[in-house]
Amino acid sequence: MNRHTLILLVACAVLTWACDAPPPSSRPREGAPPPPPGAQQRQSPTGDQAPGQGHWLRNHQLADMWSGPTDEPGAVSFGKVSSQFCVFEERDAKGDRLYVFNPYSANYFWIERAAVGPVGTPEMRPGSTKPTDQNCADAVFEG
Repeated sequence: MNRHTLILLVACAVLTWACDAPPPSSRPREGAPPPPPGAQQRQSPTGDQAPGQGHWLRNHQLADMWSGPTDEPGAVSFGKVSSQFCVFEERDAKGDRLYVFNPYSANYFWIERAAVGPVGTPEMRPGSTKPTDQNCADAVFEG
């Protein structure tokens, strides 16, 4: 098996998991992992985030979820976000992409900077109302 085939198989497996699998409900969220190596924490223009965390964004386009920034060789798309106006928390920026935390899936990915814009703190909803047919949401679900 050559290197390109292996990369394609891994990308397909990650894409399938990222788009179809719900986050494990039995695993408690212990906070976000640190940003990628070399990342710099960004300050919110509104100052409404907790210390050490990025500010909130919403996508206004159905944008791709990327495995890395634009200058990373081999960065692959995990597919597009399922809807407009999903909320993400920015953790880093590099080139034309932002590294974001997706509270819906409790995972991270890179998104095109041009596809999102800053917003205030999103609405918090009970976890029992979390829809299951999407990969992002317009609110943060508790629990």
